[in-house]
Amino acid sequence: MILTDKQWKSVGKDSFLIADFAPLAGFVENEEVKSVDARTPYGTIDIENESSLRETAAITHKVDFLNLWSIFKERGVKDDEEVIAFYIKDRYKGLLRLTISTLPKLWMFICHKGTYKNIVGIILPENMISTGLAIQEWKHELIK
Repeated sequence: MILTDKQWKSVGKDSFLIADFAPLAGFVENEEVKSVDARTPYGTIDIENESSLRETAAITHKVDFLNLWSIFKERGVKDDEEVIAFYIKDRYKGLLRLTISTLPKLWMFICHKGTYKNIVGIILPENMISTGLAIQEWKHELIK
């Protein structure tokens, strides 16, 4: 299971698919993330990268968990859609880099199924909406 920033490097620097989301200790109540156990991750995601590497990653940040909850539990992912995410730790600039461990790390998009195969390694997350590749996005407000 991917738990640390170093372990995320096995996924790669580009985008990846989120195949599934499973809450563990986390849940959302009145638009606020709650946890039944502070030592257990809020949830997990099953991910796949361009080389078909499949991994399970722990979700340990409230904003990432809330966004995943919004995508999978509230909005839902239709049969003809897929969730594409970017691990964006390196996108925080300036003084934010000093607090990187406390910031969310996922920039996520709902796209039409099959989009992932066409964008791997050639598109940046900031271009997903403007190019019409993404239907909807979820990111932290500090991500530029």
